[in-house]
Formats: sequence, structure tokens, C-alpha cells
Amino acid sequence: MKTLVKILAVLVALAVVLVIGLSIFVRSYLTEDRLKALIVPPAEKALGRTVEIGRIKVGLFSGIELRDMAVKEADGRADFIRLKEFVLKYDLWPLLRGRLVVNKILLVKPYARILRDKEGRFNFESLAFLAGEAGPKAGPSGSPGGGAPAALPVALTAHQVEVKDAVVELEDETGEIPPARATANIRVSLATLGHLSRLSYSGRYALSAQGTYGTVAASMSSHGTFDQEKVDYKADCVLAGQKIHLSGSVWDYLEKVPSVRLVARSERLDLDRLL
Repeated sequence: MKTLVKILAVLVALAVVLVIGLSIFVRSYLTEDRLKALIVPPAEKALGRTVEIGRIKVGLFSGIELRDMAVKEADGRADFIRLKEFVLKYDLWPLLRGRLVVNKILLVKPYARILRDKEGRFNFESLAFLAGEAGPKAGPSGSPGGGAPAALPVALTAHQVEVKDAVVELEDETGEIPPARATANIRVSLATLGHLSRLSYSGRYALSAQGTYGTVAASMSSHGTFDQEKVDYKADCVLAGQKIHLSGSVWDYLEKVPSVRLVARSERLDLDRLL
């Protein structure tokens, strides 16, 4: 019995030493400067925007936490996207072989400002990967000037991507689209083979939105599913005090001219009042 207790004590001690050693290795390998160098340049190249990260924290089991992250507007001043917390969960064994394999992503309180300027252009249209570019071309030394697509220095397979309490604000300087604000929670599965241009994804969402057009107030509660090709949605809307149920699909929604299928139902609808 004493021998068994001694063996168990030795095993526990070895496990503690192993955990401490792995923690030291992780913290020494995934330093804040190394992680910023790993994340910021590829992100800036893929987006064509300045990316800022406030603080990075690394834990053996908690993963990598990025706090106060922001993607700037094209002018480099205002925030296009910002978020309070960005958590990456990684696989430990590949990390011990010098490879960072991300399997889970959590975004807490992300914020996006969608702006349409007086010429009718949206601020997201100039994002490099949407414009069919990899960002500024890189030269022989990796500085801007060459033409290779932006490659991620990590293997990314995220089965549980979650967005909590996201906020999106819409402004239109032409006045054609009323100002609006939406909140959302999203879950996504995605995978990429090393290049953002080869990204595939699917997921589901739930959101609520409010807006005004002149003196008319509108609100919406919606949920649905999506992938890179299509969005299927259902929504309950209240417009000028009238309730409308919408359902349908949107194909090629990242293109300039998407295809839309819309079904609207209402027990009673005063079109004259809406017009």
C-alpha cells in the first residue's frame, strides 16, 4: 500500500512539473511581441487597413486573449471595427512542435461602423480581400511591393466560432438609407487552407435592429443560417406600428448585385400609410 502511495505521489509530482514546464514553454514561445508579429502583418495585408492590438495574454489552457483590438478606416484614424476581447483556443500538441493550430475563436462585444459616403461607396468596399487583392503588394523583403496572396502562418480550423453582443451601426451620407443600429449573436464554423482567399464558412445568427426614416420608426428581430454563398432568414418587423413577417434567401450577398428571394406576410397592411 505504501509503495502504491509513493508511486501515485511521484506521478502527481511529475504531472505538476509537466504542467509548469508546459506553461513556461507556452509563455516563452508565444510572447506578446511574437504574437503581434504573427497576427498584425498578415491581417493588415489581407484587409489593407491598419490593425491595432492593445494587450495579449497567453495561458496554457485558457488560450490566447487579445484585448482592445481595432481595424482602422482607410484613412487610418477612426475605427472601422473594434472589439473588447478576442480569444483563440489552440491545440497544445502541435504547439509543442512549433505550430500554432487554432480550433476555437470567441469575439466579445465587437463593434462595426458601416458608412456610405456622399458618392455612394461603402467603407468596406475598399477592404483588400473583398476587392480581390491581398492588400499592398509585397517586395522581395516582404515590404509593400510584391504580389503574393496573404498567407496565414497558422493552421485554422474553428468549429466553434462565437460572436457575443456584436453591435453594427449604419450611416449613409447620401440620406438614401436611414440610420440604423443592430445587435447580434453569431455562431460560425470555418476553415481555411492557409489563405484568406480560400476561406469557407457556415453558421447561424440572431439579431435585432432599430432605425428611423423621417418620423417613421422601425424595428426587426431576425434569425437564420448562412454560408459563403447564401443567407436564409426569417424576420419579424414592426414598421410604423404595422407588423410584417419576412422570410427568404439572399445569394451572392458579397457581390455588388446579390440575388434576393423575399416573402412578406401581414394580417393587415396599410400601404398608403407606409408610402
